[in-house]
Amino acid sequence: MTKNNYIQLAMIQQNIARCKVALFQLFAYLTDNDIHAALIQEPYTINQSVPCAPGYTVVHANVERPRSAIILSNQVSAFAIHLEQFSSQDICVCEIRPKSTVLLLVSVYLPPGDSVCEQLDLLQNIAMNNDKIIIGGDFNAHHQLWGSRTRSPRGNEVCDLINASRAKVPMKIFHRKIHSEMGQIPMKISDEEFI
Repeated sequence: MTKNNYIQLAMIQQNIARCKVALFQLFAYLTDNDIHAALIQEPYTINQSVPCAPGYTVVHANVERPRSAIILSNQVSAFAIHLEQFSSQDICVCEIRPKSTVLLLVSVYLPPGDSVCEQLDLLQNIAMNNDKIIIGGDFNAHHQLWGSRTRSPRGNEVCDLINASRAKVPMKIFHRKIHSEMGQIPMKISDEEFI
C-alpha cells in the first residue's frame, strides 16, 4: 500500500444488486487485482449483515438490510474508523488514517423514487467539513456531468451538491458503466496532495 512517499489506494465502486454470487465474485476480483477498498451498494446480506471473505473487513451501519457498505482489505482496515454518526442504511462513511493523511471514504445508495434531500444534505455537510474525501455510489440520477445523455431532477440535485462542494474541495468525477466485468479506478494518493 505504501511505496516511496506515496500511499497507493486502489479502489472500485460497484452495485451488487443484492446478489450473493456477485458479492463473492467481487471478493475474488479484489483479491486477484490487489484492490484495497470497494464502495458497494445494494450488497447481499445475511441476518442484517454483509458476509465477508478472509483478508477483508466489511463496514456498514448496524441496520436491517444496509444498502451501502465499504469493503476494506485488512491492510487498509488497520487504519480505518467507521464513522457511525454519519452512516445510515443508505450511506456508509469510513475515515482512513495512514501516515499523516486523513481520507474519508463514502459509499452512497440513493433508491429510485425516494426523496433524497436528507441524504444530499448529509453528503454536503460531510464534503464541506472534510477536504480529503472520496464519494462513490449509485445515485440513480442522470446528468451530462457524469456521462448520461439526459438529466433528471435528481441529477440536477446531485450536480448542485457537487458544484457547492467544489468551492472547497477540488474533485474529479469518474463515470464508468460496466455491465459484463468489474471495473476499477486506481488512485494514487500522496501525502503531498493533501497537505
